[in-house]
Order: sequence, then structure tokens, then C-alpha cells
Amino acid sequence: MGARALHAPDARHAAIPPAPSLLHLCGVQAIAAGVDHDLQLITERVQRLTGTQGIARLGAALTAARAAAAAEQREAASASGSEGEASSPPEAGGLRGR
Repeated sequence: MGARALHAPDARHAAIPPAPSLLHLCGVQAIAAGVDHDLQLITERVQRLTGTQGIARLGAALTAARAAAAAEQREAASASGSEGEASSPPEAGGLRGR
């Protein structure tokens, strides 16, 4: 029984779980980092396979996709009555300065 008492859970020492909003924020940050990394890999592959023209087409496609996502987000926000909360999607790190 002595060994069992050493491993018994003690409410005084129980870990306090992080707040759900913090978990959500960490998850969003991890997803954003993964997307940035993936975009960097895709950009490098497109550059290697298609050169400058391919990078230009990729950039145009990403710009169009971001604009469509921003418009959809604005429409959803205006439909729910919270237009001030809508924000445009962040720039992806892989094409900055190219």
C-alpha cells in the first residue's frame, strides 16, 4: 500500500489545464507555422521546376485565393452582423519579397 500511496493523485498537485482560448491560439499558431513552411517548400519546388514564370503564376493564384477568402469572410461577417470583426487573411511568408 505504501507504493500505491506515493502514486495516488493529489488534488493539491494536479496540473491546471490551459484555458481553451489559449489552446485555440496555440493551435492556430501551429497551423499558421505549418502553412508558412509548406508554402515555402511549394515555392522552392515551383521555382526549381518552372522558374520565374511559375513563381509569377503561383503568386497570382495565391493573391486570387486570398482575395476570395477575404471576400467570403466579409460576407459571412456581414451576414452575422459582426462586420467589424472580419479581417483579411495574413500574407504567407513564402512569397514575401520575391
